[in-house]
Amino acid sequence: MSRGRSDGGVSEEGERKSNWRNCFTAMKSLPTHSESSPVSYRKWLLRLGVSSTTGWRWVKNGWIQPFNIAGRLYLTREEIERFESRANNGEFAKSATGAAAAKAQEGEQ
Repeated sequence: MSRGRSDGGVSEEGERKSNWRNCFTAMKSLPTHSESSPVSYRKWLLRLGVSSTTGWRWVKNGWIQPFNIAGRLYLTREEIERFESRANNGEFAKSATGAAAAKAQEGEQ
């Protein structure tokens, strides 16, 4: 049974649905990725192809500094650029140790 008004006006329920649709339409038109919007840390790690353990190690070593929003980690675009710049400059590179070092020494002889 319809909850419409007998005087031909719009019902309260119909008005609420209309307002919700207008709000949803407005949200769809908002830009989804701006330069200042945070990037999900988990998705960024997936894009790089590294495990969450590696990501945890990077945070522990201070190589990258995510921030917390409601229990989830995010990065700023500036932080990503800073990390990439440091990585490209070889700041995180280490010499081989253990079996890899022994194999490299055998190859040099």
